[in-house]
Amino acid sequence: MDAFPRRVSHAVVDLTPNQPPGAPSNQMLVENQAASAGQEVNRMPARFLSWVRIIISITCAPEHPGVNGGNGREFNFFDYIPRDMIGRRLESSNIRWEPAGRYFAGIRDRYHNVVLNSQVWDCQFCGEISKHLYMSGMPRLMDMRKWLVYAIPICRTLGPCDRKAVMLVDQIFRERFPRVAIPDGPCCEVCGFIHNLKQCTRCKMIQYCSIECQAHHWPIHKKDCRNAEREILGIREGQN
Repeated sequence: MDAFPRRVSHAVVDLTPNQPPGAPSNQMLVENQAASAGQEVNRMPARFLSWVRIIISITCAPEHPGVNGGNGREFNFFDYIPRDMIGRRLESSNIRWEPAGRYFAGIRDRYHNVVLNSQVWDCQFCGEISKHLYMSGMPRLMDMRKWLVYAIPICRTLGPCDRKAVMLVDQIFRERFPRVAIPDGPCCEVCGFIHNLKQCTRCKMIQYCSIECQAHHWPIHKKDCRNAEREILGIREGQN
């Protein structure tokens, strides 16, 4: 694999405990380095052929005037990505959204709290203390094997600030990467699956692919779900 650019490598934080399930650990790579030296690529162990080391580049609070002059704060982490997700064309008809969505769900799970707890963030729209990051990722690798993620600090999920964060990230992607196809449509909040989705019956704003994913996410979702439900009822009462 080509070496990472020097200007980036010094800023990268290596979080080996956060690597995705099935990816080779650094220790495994060291133990097998001597044995693998001089071998043909097609004779290497399958576990090394199926994963490629990349950089996860997370920009938190982009377009926020109070964070680095509106450029946001950048976090870089080493991670692994399935090899079959590399080098896909930009047209939406040639991108497999399923593995991209499932892979991004893992990125969000591993790095959300790392970035959120790195400092005290204020909600990008109302100024309250941020308790959550809305995260959205580039659905393909850049040339230097980077997976780009934008994180917007918000006060809570499912509120008006959350909806503004969705629109802001969509705008950033359209303006900065106009030729990159972006998947339209929802995915499971937990695992990134895109088929057989059902809405949360309370807030009707979160999608799940199964009862298991909904049950797993409920401890995190329940407070904001009830707040969103009350907001919906308040809007309906105001219209009557």
